[in-house]
Amino acid sequence: MKKISILFSLLVVALAGLSLAACSNDDLNTDQYDNGGVTLGAFGPSPVLRGGTLYFFGTHLDRVTSVVLPGQANPVTDIKVEQGGSHSKISILVPAEGGEPGYVTLKANDGTELTTKSKLTFREDISISKVYIGTEGTLTGEVGDLLVFEGDYLNLMNGVKFENGFIVSDLEEHTRYKLSVRIPKEAGSGTVTLTDLVEDTPTELQAEETITIKLPEVTAAAQTKKAGQTVTITGNRLTQIETVQLAGGVFVNSDELTYAENGSSLSFTLPEAAADGAITLITYSGQKIAAGTLTTVTPSNLAVVGKVKNGLQMVVTGTDMQLVKSVTFAPEVAYDAKDGITIEAGKVTIKKVPEAAVDGNLTLFMQNGKSTTVAYTLVKPAATSADPATLTAGNETVIYGTNLDLVAAITFPGESPVTVEAKNFAAQEAEGIQVTVPAACAGTGFTLIMKNGTEVPVSGILTIKAASDPAISEAPTGAVAGTVITVKGKNFNNLANLYVGTHKVTRYSSKSNTEMTFKVPQAPVGDYKFVLEDYDGNKFDGPAFSILPAEIDIASFSKWEDQSANITYPFTLSWSDSKGKVRIMRSGLQALNLKQGVSKLIFYKDPSTSGQIQLNNANWGNPITDADLTDWGQGKSKVETVFTADMMKCVNGEIADGWSDTAFIIQGDGMSITKITILP
Repeated sequence: MKKISILFSLLVVALAGLSLAACSNDDLNTDQYDNGGVTLGAFGPSPVLRGGTLYFFGTHLDRVTSVVLPGQANPVTDIKVEQGGSHSKISILVPAEGGEPGYVTLKANDGTELTTKSKLTFREDISISKVYIGTEGTLTGEVGDLLVFEGDYLNLMNGVKFENGFIVSDLEEHTRYKLSVRIPKEAGSGTVTLTDLVEDTPTELQAEETITIKLPEVTAAAQTKKAGQTVTITGNRLTQIETVQLAGGVFVNSDELTYAENGSSLSFTLPEAAADGAITLITYSGQKIAAGTLTTVTPSNLAVVGKVKNGLQMVVTGTDMQLVKSVTFAPEVAYDAKDGITIEAGKVTIKKVPEAAVDGNLTLFMQNGKSTTVAYTLVKPAATSADPATLTAGNETVIYGTNLDLVAAITFPGESPVTVEAKNFAAQEAEGIQVTVPAACAGTGFTLIMKNGTEVPVSGILTIKAASDPAISEAPTGAVAGTVITVKGKNFNNLANLYVGTHKVTRYSSKSNTEMTFKVPQAPVGDYKFVLEDYDGNKFDGPAFSILPAEIDIASFSKWEDQSANITYPFTLSWSDSKGKVRIMRSGLQALNLKQGVSKLIFYKDPSTSGQIQLNNANWGNPITDADLTDWGQGKSKVETVFTADMMKCVNGEIADGWSDTAFIIQGDGMSITKITILP
């Protein structure tokens, strides 16, 4: 059995239970005024534990450099000054081994030697002679059994620490010769140690023997359950289980577990988030025990009820449908529960099939991420007739059929097929679409384009005769006045004049029967239509066209960072050189009628250079975080950013430096800038 010296941190000034030994009269200074010398008044405790703390009281004991203990060959020089001066206190640790009763001598740095009048005596060591569980000789037991220590001075120890660090202070028996505790469920097998429970430096005495605490025994099994059902695990000693760990990072804690009184079973309600995988039991002592596997139930026997149509209700029946938490349509179109979904034990009702959904599988997801699918086929639009069935391009027809409300556009044939979007239909219902066939079209049939992008070819019900009227089939949607653009179409030889709104095109670069290149007339910025006029004065509407604002060079209202002069091109952006930084002035920007989210700041650059552009406000703060302003690679000829809310605050003066007209400061690294413009 083990025997060990124990360290006791005793507060010597607390006289209760503390033996302070007196010193010789010569050593004891009773003068109420300090004479400046080193004196010894008292010491203790005596008897002292080997390895324990010994205190000395007096005046100017902080000058003591060594303490000679009886029976020790070497003096103690590791002295702790608890308090210095005229009311001083020092302490030493008594060596754990050696020493004998006798007088103690203190030596000061001025040569003074002080010897105690009374002898120092020692206390015997605490020892453990036996350890057992229940009955002598037994080292294996269960939670709740009595763990017994026998030895000497065990009354000085106040707790038992187990291998896993758990400490029990509720002692069953606590005498000099015997100490016992009930084994708690938190205790771990292995070493056992007695402790005096002192907070900072506890004295501990470890027994030589190790103990074994019987763990729960489990009848491991594979189980198939659905969320909300009861999972039961059988075995022995299951009251030791604190937590059940399930796949998917799910834990069921003790307050959610139901135990059999004899520990033969525990049960819990299966959480919705639990996934397929291992069941692991975790004891209060931290041991993990495998308890089989879990397979969660998914909805089965799935069937789609009736026809499925974009925008309308969809019903799916099956078993265990209440497990469903969300659904996804093909191709990965998530269904927003705000649009309405009802989940019941036998069916899931989706209020509105998304317009973007296409043929494929409806995926049903459970809370634990597991899923199952059921195939569906969407209703398609069908065109059965047209009135008139034969017409000249440029005229109107009505297409009859079913589910035509699903149509987002119709593409009519021609040398360059033309697509008419639903917003340009004269009328649209499920049974019919009234639409003008573009003048540039010719041929038979057409293609219905659904809102989900699915194309439905239709043949045989419409014949389109080529019109002799001029018509545009392909054109830009917009351009800056004065720029050159090209449009394509047919019968341009019959074209006398071309207008953008009411503004006549006068300068052509080239013109054939199917293609024209010309300069956009000087019309105000805005939205127009092309208008074609034949030689008889008849006018025909063409596609929409916008006159766009022109880019404005900032050079006229920008200065170098030091404001010495207006900027000139080209220049290389810099973080430090004032001729590599640009101030854009607020007054120049305010005259442009800029719009947040519309207007653009554009940097033209030498494509062979690379680097970074940073846009700061007048206070050198950064008003935007636009990734497009970083161009670490070569090859780009320009980078641009749309005006943000913070940029507009700089333009309007809400963010300003208080002394200059600066709206922005542009700086950066590496890129050779050939021009900076603004597109209002």
